[in-house]
Amino acid sequence: MPKKPKGAVAPHAQIVRWRDHCDPLDGPWHSIDAARRVEPVVFCTVGWIIRETDEFIVMTSTLGEGPVAEVVGSPTVILTDAILDRAPLDVAD
Repeated sequence: MPKKPKGAVAPHAQIVRWRDHCDPLDGPWHSIDAARRVEPVVFCTVGWIIRETDEFIVMTSTLGEGPVAEVVGSPTVILTDAILDRAPLDVAD
């Protein structure tokens, strides 16, 4: 069995609000005024945290059960410094 990576945790459901990079202007050329108005975007992600370090968390949107308990869907890495808020979700068994 492969060794678990540093920060691997038991999956737990959370909602995470975080700031992300973006490139919101279409096309390669823009006025400097338009470029100065660009700002980061904020997302809310709901899912299962499966890894957590001082630098980042890994969330997945889908978590398998039973014979597919080790299968996840759409993992997302979120830098800890980008996290604005996070809260646990109560998920019934």
